[in-house]
Amino acid sequence: ILGVDPMKTVRQILLERHEPTEPALDSLRRNVIREFSTPATPWWRVAWREMVVAARPAWVGLGAMGILAIALNLSSMETRSAASGTTRWSQADPKTAREAREERSRLWAELRDATAPSPVPQTPPRNSKAPPHRSQMPVNIWPV
Repeated sequence: ILGVDPMKTVRQILLERHEPTEPALDSLRRNVIREFSTPATPWWRVAWREMVVAARPAWVGLGAMGILAIALNLSSMETRSAASGTTRWSQADPKTAREAREERSRLWAELRDATAPSPVPQTPPRNSKAPPHRSQMPVNIWPV
């Protein structure tokens, strides 16, 4: 049959056909053994690779958001300073500070008066007697 020696077994035929692939299989085996024989990487290196290096886009996003928050904070401080006409570190007028304290005290007093607890209403006296105790109630022997 198609140039096959009739005296050879099926096993011999298969081995002859797969002989050319032997070197490739041997190199594959060596690579697998070399990969499994390398020492395990330390836990801290694995943690660094998986938590920091792999999350670079997230770190970049967080950094950008932080820079944006700082820029917005600084720009709003300058706007407030320009609107009020004073700087953040300037000393306020003592008369103005005293008036502000008095106003704050007056507002707190109004708030305390508005939230003062109202008197507790008296409960009306009971006109009926308490219900009888369980032991004084009649027992129904024949339930319906």
